[in-house]
Amino acid sequence: MGLGGEESQQHRSDEGDRGAGAQSHVQRPAGITAIDPKTHHCSLDVYIAEAQNRAFKVLESVSAAAAGDTAAVCDLKKNPNENQQYVIDVKT
Repeated sequence: MGLGGEESQQHRSDEGDRGAGAQSHVQRPAGITAIDPKTHHCSLDVYIAEAQNRAFKVLESVSAAAAGDTAAVCDLKKNPNENQQYVIDVKT
């Protein structure tokens, strides 16, 4: 069972066990959580909310976006043996 008593659904589509087309995502009550096969980054929906009267009022929501900054330097589909940790400078 997932959060809020709802059952989670996991989906996986593979070309082989860990093939180049492997992609996995899970449907959760808060939205879809997905693993990017190129960077192995996790993406999920983000909600900005404030507590009001013992409940959350969603002020803003952002759908999952690809990790474009890391994808520019990391491609684990092309280089599956890569073991470099990339640290992206967010100050510039």
